[in-house]
Amino acid sequence: MSLTPSRGIPVGAYYMLIAKRDSNGYPVGLVTDPETIPNGTTMQPYLIRSLVNFTPEDRAIGVVSNKGGQRVISKTLVGTDDIGDATFTLSEYDETFLALIKQVAVDVTTIDGLAQTASNANQDEFPRFFVMFGTRFTDSRDGMDYWLTDVYGNAQIYQPSGRSISQDTGVNPNPLAFTLSPSLSTKHIDGRNFSESSGLYVKSASDMRVTIRSRRPLAFTSHKASAANTSYALGYRPIYDTASGATNNSFTKNGTTFAATALNTTTGVLTFPAGADGDFHVGLYQTGFVPA
Repeated sequence: MSLTPSRGIPVGAYYMLIAKRDSNGYPVGLVTDPETIPNGTTMQPYLIRSLVNFTPEDRAIGVVSNKGGQRVISKTLVGTDDIGDATFTLSEYDETFLALIKQVAVDVTTIDGLAQTASNANQDEFPRFFVMFGTRFTDSRDGMDYWLTDVYGNAQIYQPSGRSISQDTGVNPNPLAFTLSPSLSTKHIDGRNFSESSGLYVKSASDMRVTIRSRRPLAFTSHKASAANTSYALGYRPIYDTASGATNNSFTKNGTTFAATALNTTTGVLTFPAGADGDFHVGLYQTGFVPA
């Protein structure tokens, strides 16, 4: 279904997806080392369903004022002076997510029956991630419900304060707050390069955050192929079986649109012709988050 520019109201805070980012600008799931991924590896992001709120970063624009003769002659905007940080809140203490951003492990082996996580107070390197935030969107023109997804292609995350406890009751009495620090990326979540002359027409062929409107929520899967590979499985069942590469779902290989052979909406398996060792595939697809 083709979409045209529209307007409407965002509603709710529904989900968050996070995956590590490699030095080539691709999402690489939760792999231990983004730079040493064996051929034949399929990578899924981590889904978080405890999102309470998300506030995007502030953007400070430089202004040059021309003032003389006791009057303002002109004002000129000259570009971005600084980019602030985004923030988000989760209702749950999520051990997997905390270990991911703090570069530690959830230790369930040292003492049988205990699960331990560390604050990693001496952490001086912070991994870079692709991050998605999903909300509903009610269209003012046709009255239909869509989804809006904010996508960061190069973000670092930290927890400014630890988990609190209290005697409070009610809804989410002890939420966890996080800070997201965005940077520029030359690649979009779908694996394609940004461009000044096509697509989104972004300045300097790079950007920090992109918003996508779709009929259903979005998810993504990455696959680093071996020459013999002819399929990989998405993490969730896709809504649409379109495998052409740029309709309803997006499929790319090495950063360009890739027409696959078929997509199974029950198993989530995408089949395609064999290629070369190291081919990097990214699938961006609409889903209801039913495991494949």
